[in-house]
Amino acid sequence: MRHAGDAEAETLGLTTRDLPPDARIDQQAESAHVQHALQQLSARERSMLWLAYAQGSSHREIADAVGVKTPSVKQLLFRARKKMAGLLREAESRKPEAERFAR
Repeated sequence: MRHAGDAEAETLGLTTRDLPPDARIDQQAESAHVQHALQQLSARERSMLWLAYAQGSSHREIADAVGVKTPSVKQLLFRARKKMAGLLREAESRKPEAERFAR
């Protein structure tokens, strides 16, 4: 499973194992927050986000996969992204203050 920040580490030619322990812990915590937020989305929202961002599917391909009309995909993706952002903001606000400002 890929974790948040893996792409950034790969860009630098690093693997997660190459990062200092505190950076790995931060990545694991962020990944846990993202995973928790994804679980709060509906199956359709998760599928649409996965198809759009992980698979690079077109709106037509997403529409076919989830059984909606192509024009609806843009609006549904917008709503799913907005919901995901709200869930991540909520998770961030629940962190202890010292942890939020440690970066």
